[in-house]
Amino acid sequence: MSTRIKLVRMGAKRRPAYRLVVVDSRKTGKGAVIDSLGAYSPLGAGENTFQKEKVEEWVKKGAQLTKSAADLISGKKRKKRKKKSKAEKKAEKAKAEEAKKQASEKSAPSKDAGKEKPADKSAEEKPAPSKAEGKE
Repeated sequence: MSTRIKLVRMGAKRRPAYRLVVVDSRKTGKGAVIDSLGAYSPLGAGENTFQKEKVEEWVKKGAQLTKSAADLISGKKRKKRKKKSKAEKKAEKAKAEEAKKQASEKSAPSKDAGKEKPADKSAEEKPAPSKAEGKE
């Protein structure tokens, strides 16, 4: 059986709490927990309460750690995303739309691509006289 050690989100809205669990990697979601290894609360001053011996035991059995679980166990800090203000979001959106508009203008053929522009009438050449007209 292929198993995976991962974090499962628990808790209420805006109050995250995670459990470190062993699950069958072929199944999805929160169900079918084989073993619970501990808990993590990022709001509670980063409290980690997990059983390191059990984690090592499962890794020896062949369980694979997810990236977030491996970071938690190793003590590696994850980067927090900086929240953008409304003005920053608006400026970023406008910049993206402008880039998209410019890209579409470059790739789309212009309306006048196959047509010749009419020349000025003053610059037009008069037709050459025919042979019959030149012998008078």
